[in-house]
Amino acid sequence: MATLYLTQFGGTGVGNSDIAQEPSLGTQTLTIGSETKSTAFVQNCRLIEISVDAICSIHFSLPDVNGNYTAATTSSRRLPADTIIYYGAQPNMKLSVISNT
Repeated sequence: MATLYLTQFGGTGVGNSDIAQEPSLGTQTLTIGSETKSTAFVQNCRLIEISVDAICSIHFSLPDVNGNYTAATTSSRRLPADTIIYYGAQPNMKLSVISNT
């Protein structure tokens, strides 16, 4: 089973460092296969770490006026297998993932 590991952080370390500040605000695991979404990022979330063990596509979204989130497609940002990457994030944002080749 392919998995995306998502860790939320409140910010970075001292100064302009790109190092995530521990402790984390929480973690989630998402199965990489058909499209699936994370839960909404927590209120203090400013940075996320994504680790994937299979090729996939990801998409970030905030809710529209009706509270709906857009989904990842195979045309969304592609991540190679065995990748760890960091992104800036906003509270209430969700991450969507789908398998890709």
